[in-house]
Amino acid sequence: MGDKNTKEIDTLRKKPKNKECMDCHEKGTTYIVTNLGIFVCSRCAGLHRELNHKVKGISMSMFNDKETEFIRKWGNENAAKVWLHGLKKSGFAEPTGKDTYKLKEFMRAVYEQKRFYQKEESSSEGESESEDEKEEPEKAPNKSRDSGSKPVSAVRFKAMR
Repeated sequence: MGDKNTKEIDTLRKKPKNKECMDCHEKGTTYIVTNLGIFVCSRCAGLHRELNHKVKGISMSMFNDKETEFIRKWGNENAAKVWLHGLKKSGFAEPTGKDTYKLKEFMRAVYEQKRFYQKEESSSEGESESEDEKEEPEKAPNKSRDSGSKPVSAVRFKAMR
C-alpha cells in the first residue's frame, strides 16, 4: 500500500504548481495538508497545524489510498481554483515576505472564513461528477488556540505583568 502511494505522491509533488507552497509560494514543498489536498512549505505546515488542519511530512509519512486519491484530485492548482477563486476581485492583498502573522490571517480568511471560495462547477461536457467522485476539501474547524483578536504572545506578556 505505502510504496505505490509514496511514488505517486512524489510524482504529484513534481507538478509545477505543487513545487511551490500553496500559501506563501515558497519553492520546495515538504508537507501536504491532507484534508485540503495541498502541498506546502515547512513554515506554512506549522501554521496549518495551528489552525487544526491535518498535515503530513512528505518524506516521513505513509499515505493511504484514500489520501493519495484525494491529493491527486486536488493538488495546488485545483485547490487554488476553488479556495482562491474570488481573491483577485476582492482586492484582498496576499501576504508577501516572511510576515507570519499576516500569513496566518490570510489562511484564516481562505480556509476558515472561505472568503474567496467557490465550489467547482461541473464540466461543460455535460458530465457532472457525483459527490463520491469529487470529494471536496474539508472546511477547517475554527478551534485555533489563538483565535482571539490578540496574538498569544501579547496575551501572555500582559498576564505576566
